[in-house]
Amino acid sequence: MPIPEGHLQRLNENLSAQERWLCTLRQQIAGLQDEASAYEMIRALGRDQALLQVLNDLYDRPELFERAADEPRAFFEERSVRIPDGATITVKTVTVNRHPRRYAVEARFVTGTLKYGVGWSPRVGFYAIAEPPSADVEGEEAPP
Repeated sequence: MPIPEGHLQRLNENLSAQERWLCTLRQQIAGLQDEASAYEMIRALGRDQALLQVLNDLYDRPELFERAADEPRAFFEERSVRIPDGATITVKTVTVNRHPRRYAVEARFVTGTLKYGVGWSPRVGFYAIAEPPSADVEGEEAPP
């Protein structure tokens, strides 16, 4: 006697649900791996003595920000700072209400599931940049 059709239908429904859950689990695992990598990157940057020395120089000599803003990657690499692959380095200058310029250095990263960054300015010190996911992060759909 063959397996009843209703049994096979429930089996297929359960297997489909398990496949969807497995896909969800794999996405969550990828997200957790990217998040762990982000923390490792932030920790490595925060302990990079060459980077800290350059930030020290920028703090003591704000005029260096102008040179750093022209070509940030080259500026840091010339000073023996290893820029991680895929990092986007920017040096920002802002003038508010004719006050002296304010400066910040930021490094931004994009992984399969996460966009994040770290920054530093002489005024506020170190800070994290958390960006909401967007359509260019893998696995996300573009808004209509």
